[in-house]
Amino acid sequence: MDVFVARAGIHVYNGFSPNGDGINDDLVIDGLENFPKHDLTIYNPNGIEVYHTTQYKNDWGGKWTIGGKEKLLIDGTYYYVLLDGEGQKHTGYIQIQR
Repeated sequence: MDVFVARAGIHVYNGFSPNGDGINDDLVIDGLENFPKHDLTIYNPNGIEVYHTTQYKNDWGGKWTIGGKEKLLIDGTYYYVLLDGEGQKHTGYIQIQR
C-alpha cells in the first residue's frame, strides 16, 4: 500500500479492502483532525460523484452514498478531491480491492 502526502500533516492511503474482515475496511486519511473545515469528494472512473462529506472520520467503506443511494461499489480505481479548508486542493486516486 502506498501513502500520498497531500500536504504536511495529511496522509491519504491509496488502497483499502472493504470486505468485512476488520482489516483495512475503510479509507484512511491521517491528519484531517487538524483541518476541521475540510471537504472530501470521491468519484468513480466515469467522473460521477459517489461520496461526499465535510466531516470525514475514516469511516467510508466503499459505498455509493450520493442521492439517497447506498450500494457497494465494485473493485477498481476511484479518484478523490480533498479541500483542506485552508485554500489547498489535493487530488489523487484510491484503489478498492475486496
